Amino acid sequence: MSELDFIGSLGIGTLVAAARTVTQRKGVFVLFGAKPDVMTALIRTSVPAIIPTRATWAEARALAAAPTGP
Repeated sequence: MSELDFIGSLGIGTLVAAARTVTQRKGVFVLFGAKPDVMTALIRTSVPAIIPTRATWAEARALAAAPTGP
């Protein structure tokens, strides 16, 4: 995400579809490193309610590696 200056509805839809697929396969999908304008677009479209977002790779990796329960 750190290289994106803009994200439109097609990009957001692609991220949501990818996250849904990963989650259905019992994986973890986390976005990280979004620039302020991209993060604003994600927030306005409620993406963080669907896909976890973190500021750094280390934070995203820690979330992805965290135990999810039984």
